[in-house]
Amino acid sequence: MQPLNTLFLKDDSLHQVHHHSGDDSRNFLVDTETGETVSSMTRANQIALERMQKKEGRRGFTRRTLLSGAGVGVLSLSSLMLSESIHPRYAYADTPLGDGTVLVVIYLRGGADGLSLVTPYNDKYYTANRKTTRKTPSMSGAQVLNNTFMLAPEMKGLREAWVAGDLSIVHSVGIDNNTRSHFTNYTQVDRSAPVQYKTGWLARLLDTTTDNQSQFRAFSHASRVAGAFYGADKDILAINSFAEFKPATVMNDKDTINATAQRIAKSVGGALGTTAQQTLRAMGEVQKLAKSGYQPQNGAVYPKTGLGPSMKDVAQILKANKGVQVVTVDQGDWDTHRGQKDRVNVLAKELGDSLGAFYKDMGSVRMQKVVVMTVSEFGRTTVENASQGTDHGAGNFSFILSGKATGKIAGGTWAGLKNSQDKDNMISTDYRSVAAEVMKKGLGIDDARIAQIFPSYSPKPVGVLA
Repeated sequence: MQPLNTLFLKDDSLHQVHHHSGDDSRNFLVDTETGETVSSMTRANQIALERMQKKEGRRGFTRRTLLSGAGVGVLSLSSLMLSESIHPRYAYADTPLGDGTVLVVIYLRGGADGLSLVTPYNDKYYTANRKTTRKTPSMSGAQVLNNTFMLAPEMKGLREAWVAGDLSIVHSVGIDNNTRSHFTNYTQVDRSAPVQYKTGWLARLLDTTTDNQSQFRAFSHASRVAGAFYGADKDILAINSFAEFKPATVMNDKDTINATAQRIAKSVGGALGTTAQQTLRAMGEVQKLAKSGYQPQNGAVYPKTGLGPSMKDVAQILKANKGVQVVTVDQGDWDTHRGQKDRVNVLAKELGDSLGAFYKDMGSVRMQKVVVMTVSEFGRTTVENASQGTDHGAGNFSFILSGKATGKIAGGTWAGLKNSQDKDNMISTDYRSVAAEVMKKGLGIDDARIAQIFPSYSPKPVGVLA
């Protein structure tokens, strides 16, 4: 039995029990000291810390006092997930492909209302059913894209990229088994494979590209590691903020970063010691960046809240040439069941201004080696509810920002919002086709390897990248 990628003490006081049934919920650990069944990573971490504290003979040696900042510590890093079971691995060719382009995946979590970002302003069904959230071309700042769609006024930060031909937009994007559940849809998006596969699609992507050994090769700029990275061969960092990604300790001996890592390595076996050292080294590198002071270029001004600081951090680390290949970024709070108008307007402005600032900051030359792709678990209903919001829907919009973009509205003929699903924007493009084209034309991944990243799926041309 292959061991779970989880924590364990050197005296084996946590014993793993693994099932091959395909039901991840049946995987668990057993505390051999007490007989307790441990069914969550949180509890496993707690037990490991309690035993480590007992061995150290030091009060207050906890995860919170050891490492804080960015919502990530050594004990919760990356692929340390209790539910991971033995998963299919692949026999790739000797020389992995990839042209050095960086992929930035932005998750609009909560189900973004794409109709309030890219509005089908001539659709009569949209006009009739959006009483409080309707967008029109007459609004100040609106950008008409063609005779069907417009960029909402709040998205004007992306106007420069659109005019330059560096922004493609795909309409009616979704997953083939839309459940309208946040958790289930994201699980499917992250896996992008039949249920027997336990790795995420970005983990499989990393398998196809040359490992440059950088500790920043792949990371999530978020409070947690994106599920699409699960099953990666190496630990993936979660960094919520460069400024806050640092060790914080109340220990009297003022341990250095390396001394703290060595202490963990001596106290705990398995992956934890190595993970601790890697994490703390990464914190040291990030703090060097944070303290260096970063000045955006080309007159770029990032929003000071939400997505803005995250995209500023990403721009800084890309320019520092730290070996980044894939990074994910989160923008949350898109679940607008009530009082949608004001909330979505704020989020849309933050999204447009943040992406627009990143585009301007990176400059036209660097953007030739960057592809930004947005993903949301589903769109929202065309019809507003009684709380002046919208509910979980189907098709959404995906933005592709890159110097390689076609600068077009992609996804085929617009079917309109009056359809067999009635209240929804029907899904006409599987998001895997968008991601496959991003990998092929953006990153230089060949069809054979894309078939291994997206098994049992045949991508269709979309037209987002040249």
